[in-house]
Amino acid sequence: MTIISRTKVDMPPIKSIDIVNNNSSILLGSSVQLQANATFMGGDIFDISSSLSWAIKNPTNNAVLSPDGILDTTASGDVFITATFDKSVGEGQFFINNAAFVRYVVE
Repeated sequence: MTIISRTKVDMPPIKSIDIVNNNSSILLGSSVQLQANATFMGGDIFDISSSLSWAIKNPTNNAVLSPDGILDTTASGDVFITATFDKSVGEGQFFINNAAFVRYVVE
């Protein structure tokens, strides 16, 4: 005889979704794996990056975003990202910078 037991586990409601490194500068021509954390009503925080729907809020030609949250930069400027899970939405902004870092040494 086989007994199958099913238990339904309800997640607590999500209070907010925060995109990690929001307002960061990203070097032109690079690829970045985006990450988002959910803060639940009980205060627990978990990485839910792989469970989200990622999208570019302001579709321009300066970035391409994969369904997995990989942001490929193609031109300088601002890019606005949304991360959606169920009915919760988090938003973030990144600046794509085409300037290379120059090291200054003062003697």
